[in-house]
Amino acid sequence: AVTNVMAKKLSPADARAALEKQGFIVNERREYSETVAKDLLIGTDPKTDSKLPPESTIVLVISDGPKPIAIPSVEGKTYDQAAQILIDAGFSPARRDDFSDTISSGAVIGTDPGVGNEVQRGSKVIISVSKGPELVSVPNLVGQTVESASGQLVAIGLVADVQNYRAGAKVKAQAPTGGQVKKGTKVT
Repeated sequence: AVTNVMAKKLSPADARAALEKQGFIVNERREYSETVAKDLLIGTDPKTDSKLPPESTIVLVISDGPKPIAIPSVEGKTYDQAAQILIDAGFSPARRDDFSDTISSGAVIGTDPGVGNEVQRGSKVIISVSKGPELVSVPNLVGQTVESASGQLVAIGLVADVQNYRAGAKVKAQAPTGGQVKKGTKVT
């Protein structure tokens, strides 16, 4: 009689060894299962509680876990709304705050993995939430050389717009004169 690997609750490796020991040819096939955890034995084809001639082929059906599902779109939502949508879909949300010049502060920029990607239920999905544009303080550059002032602006992510340039000349005035501005802003 063929060893009933399902009744003995054998692992796929142990089931293979037991069946090969009895002279059967063993192959494997993987299938998604909503009820059997990944890498556990779903069953055999044909069933191992039947009588089979020696050297018959038996296929071990092994679980790939639940079928992956697509990540839903949550762009533009608040973090709490996006997290609830992902939880309802079976995912585990986590938050990451990122700067954005185009998405208002507090709104969701996107997810990682991105919308439409298929992943296993329970997978961690990062929700990227906008902190708004990245702001930097405009330094006072009056009295510095144009080269030094331009280098400082570039180093903090601003753009130097030099007028009436002369090598080694000193900055006489600047606009804006200070405050917080978005990275990439021109300072004249």
